[in-house]
Amino acid sequence: MLKKKSSHWEKYYLAKEGKVSPLLKTCLELTKKTGIAYDLGCGAGGDSFYLSGLDWQVNAVDNEVGSINFIKSRMSDTDKIKLEQVSIHELRMKEADLVFASASLPFLNHDHFQEALSIIYKGLKNDGVFAGLVFGTKDDWANSDGMTFLSQNSFISMIDPYDILYFDEVVEVRPSAQGELKQWHLYYFILKKIKS
Repeated sequence: MLKKKSSHWEKYYLAKEGKVSPLLKTCLELTKKTGIAYDLGCGAGGDSFYLSGLDWQVNAVDNEVGSINFIKSRMSDTDKIKLEQVSIHELRMKEADLVFASASLPFLNHDHFQEALSIIYKGLKNDGVFAGLVFGTKDDWANSDGMTFLSQNSFISMIDPYDILYFDEVVEVRPSAQGELKQWHLYYFILKKIKS
């Protein structure tokens, strides 16, 4: 019988286990509330567990079954986390106080990216917060198929229906999750939905 090879995702989840995004911590310092949160592209679940520990009701969403199984294997009875395996552009989002997309949106193709933005905006309550990152056009992966990279004008258009609570543009060379050095071009954002 052939032994099944471990997926590269398993190594990624183990490397990320227990780690919380600094952007999420900044977001929570700025908003100082609890409620219903969506962690989009939840990966190893560090951000989901962190939110759950602060009394958020967390919807942890990932397209990879490995992510869902990894988090499930580490959950306790006290964790307020609902797991859902689905691509973001197909998500049926209920009213949310917070949507956090740490590193998932850039991995959607352009059409799915636009669909995801619409789902997030419609799913957020008035004054709800949308935080995360997207890739800019100076990123080394910018010619990759099936991903989305934004010019500064495209990014500004994306955030137009929101008030900006935090913004940072970063261009730097550092390793990817697979260990290769690359130039990153990132827009980090924390936005509040303007009352419609």
